[in-house]
Amino acid sequence: MIIFHTKLNVADNSGARFSQCIKVLNKNYASLGDSIIVVIKELRRTIKQKKIQKSSIYKGIIIRVKKKSLSLIHTYSNFEDNAIILINNSNRPIGSRIYGCVPFILRKKRRNKILSLARAIT
Repeated sequence: MIIFHTKLNVADNSGARFSQCIKVLNKNYASLGDSIIVVIKELRRTIKQKKIQKSSIYKGIIIRVKKKSLSLIHTYSNFEDNAIILINNSNRPIGSRIYGCVPFILRKKRRNKILSLARAIT
């Protein structure tokens, strides 16, 4: 469950490292595949061409949560961190690569572009 002021890792190569949730769209809390609005708190040092800037506001899609969630095959799964990927106004990912694994439940929520960028799908 992601709520207001939750700290999140950014799991793509857009240039951000950490972000903080400032608004959950359409609900009281967000879970896998939901959209949220975040502010960028820290940038990665290794990226030379930065696509984003610190303290800027972006939309994001949650791809990993610490809380246990029921998968499509009726088993529980949880991850080590809370992570998002940043998207632009036309709901396309800003980065071209996703770090870490992505849950298969995103297919049910019609996030196929995210699944195609991921290396591992659980």
